[in-house]
Amino acid sequence: MPLVAAGMASLMPGYVLNTTQITNDGLAAVLGAGLTLVAVKGARDGWTRPLAATCGVLLGAAAMTKLTAVGLVPLAAAAFLWPGIQPLRARLAYGTVAGAVAAIIVAPWLLFNLHAYGQVVPSHATRALLGSAFAPAPHTASYLLASARNAFDEFVAGEPFAIVPFTRLLVWFAEAFLLLAAVGLWMSRRRLRLEWLLVVGATADFLWVLLTPYLSGVGGLMPGRYLYPAAAAAFVLVAVGIDALPPRLARATTAAGGAGALLALVLLVSGQFGLVVHREAVPQAGAGMAVHAQGDAAGLDVAVDRLAIGNGGRTVWVHVTVRNLAQDPADFPPIPLARTPSGDVLHGDYSGSTPFPERLEPGESRSGWLHFVRDGSSPLAQINLVYSPVSTDGYASIQTLSLIVAP
Repeated sequence: MPLVAAGMASLMPGYVLNTTQITNDGLAAVLGAGLTLVAVKGARDGWTRPLAATCGVLLGAAAMTKLTAVGLVPLAAAAFLWPGIQPLRARLAYGTVAGAVAAIIVAPWLLFNLHAYGQVVPSHATRALLGSAFAPAPHTASYLLASARNAFDEFVAGEPFAIVPFTRLLVWFAEAFLLLAAVGLWMSRRRLRLEWLLVVGATADFLWVLLTPYLSGVGGLMPGRYLYPAAAAAFVLVAVGIDALPPRLARATTAAGGAGALLALVLLVSGQFGLVVHREAVPQAGAGMAVHAQGDAAGLDVAVDRLAIGNGGRTVWVHVTVRNLAQDPADFPPIPLARTPSGDVLHGDYSGSTPFPERLEPGESRSGWLHFVRDGSSPLAQINLVYSPVSTDGYASIQTLSLIVAP
């Protein structure tokens, strides 16, 4: 069982792709795993003051690293309430120690937010910053289902979606693997003990992630990396379920799961499939057709002068010149959002584009090609480019810059 859980953490394509990058998501995964281990140890062997303080440090550090880790609070609380070798009064006392340590870590950040933004969690500022790109989440079951499905798919296959070759097949394979694990957990439900604590942690974190858009006021489908704080608990539960299956089926499922995940990683690393477009050469300065589009916002001026289309219209290159005409540094996204009037999304490919900075100093300008890959294949009559957010005052206020590019 430990080998199965470790194997999933080592071979799950989406998890491996994102946690091997230096981001707060990878750190949240490590802190969440540490918190899960401490919670299980305390519930099983009994709490001590150092162990409770460690629990508080891990919980506070995880919450400071990624707000989605707040979904692990029920796991920590349940670990102190879990019936064990200590009386309830002692467990509550140790839980108070953990809560106090976590509060000491988180309180300065909350107080700073209250002073700077008027809220302990600056949802108003976040909504102003990202609201133009992500509309508020609708209160519908279909949205929650789509968000849950997107989080699972990207957890398995990586972000952005379809970065791993044969993503849909990989997701179907993972769903079958998860279904077998669920069957195993159901078969062994009467023998489960501390595993129920992991169920509490994984379920609470998943529900917290789904509720995040309503608390922040910023919609969009939730990405799989938001689930990383509870990844360790989820991996162990799946391993427990697989281990509970009949021996031959368990061995066959484990072997198939490992082989499938390893094959997906090999295909990605080999580069024979998937994002081959990343190796395309950036066009020369005079390539493509001449076009004209220009716009400005907050002193940032963007001009489009050439457009190149390839691969039957699925690969698009846009040549832009970005100038900061303001008196202060201008912050902007290096790759704008792009779509066609028919709704086809153009996915920005930063690694295949001319590198643009996220900030230009006053009077500074940059020119280069932006690379996009289309979802659809309908005739390309028009492209809507949206730079948002654009700011020249450190995001105290933001603006949106839109351009319409027509071949």
